[in-house]
Amino acid sequence: MACLGSLSRVLKPDLLGLERPAATRAAVARVKDADGAAVLASVEYAAAFWTEHLVAAMERGEGGDASGMQDDVQTFLQTRLLEWLECLSLGDIYPRRQRDCGRWKRWSR
Repeated sequence: MACLGSLSRVLKPDLLGLERPAATRAAVARVKDADGAAVLASVEYAAAFWTEHLVAAMERGEGGDASGMQDDVQTFLQTRLLEWLECLSLGDIYPRRQRDCGRWKRWSR
């Protein structure tokens, strides 16, 4: 749940402050934060793998309070879904992560 918590704190509309939607990959990679770190690189791992980590933990029985985890995921999806999808798209990782959404959906039932 660390990835999900991190994303909840960091993701915001127009995460990179791009001047135009058709920005090149090079332009996306050049966006830095106040410390000089690449903004997308700092959240890309969490954005790409939080669903996989969640499902793997639940399948191993390490979920603890499953209803609490479901509440956290529901809140995240209600408040940060578009920002998460934007992050996946900017990092060109959306197509590789679609299957995880299906796995989480099956787990959440």
